[in-house]
Amino acid sequence: MEAIILCAGFGRRLRPLTKTIPKPLLKFHNKTLLTHNILKLFEIGTERLFINAYYLSEKIRNFIKDIYGIEIVFYEELEILGTGGGVYSFKNFIKNDFFIITNSDIYHQIDLSKAIKFHIENKAFITLILKDDFKNNVIVENLRVLDFCEEIKKSAYTFTGISIVSKKFFNYLEYKCSLIDGFKKAILNNEKVLGYITSEFWKDALELEIS
Repeated sequence: MEAIILCAGFGRRLRPLTKTIPKPLLKFHNKTLLTHNILKLFEIGTERLFINAYYLSEKIRNFIKDIYGIEIVFYEELEILGTGGGVYSFKNFIKNDFFIITNSDIYHQIDLSKAIKFHIENKAFITLILKDDFKNNVIVENLRVLDFCEEIKKSAYTFTGISIVSKKFFNYLEYKCSLIDGFKKAILNNEKVLGYITSEFWKDALELEIS
């Protein structure tokens, strides 16, 4: 299994906490958010990790030097490329037919193995892990993701920032873009974009008591 952890950003949402510490290295339950997310990927046997960074990138680079037992490819963005651009940077490194993309500024207890099984059994092109939470704007019908709306809707779901995607998803990305734009392009092209809906614990960094 291969996975991309998105760590590039400006670190603005959690200032002043992020004045000297990049958001992925803020701590929750005595571990950095990045550590929590790496451990979740360890659980499913991830063998190769791809991590990008921008703001205070040297601190993330130094942090991952102390992680053993897994191959890590690090990419330092010289400009913000967006979430889709960050994934696109690793286009020539991914070997498997599908891989995981996850944000680094989240904490969760989602059983990723079940989501992967769902992805495989349903022969999905993209599987978005969703839940009913604070930002319900992903429209789903019969497990098929139809759209991302700007306003929050009770009948919609929140994207957790975790997805399982086909290697061919790179065809919907470019050097500088957002993942959501890539997902929308795939949907418009009638690719099988599904929602894996969970009630397991998940929180965005803004909702956590971090330090």
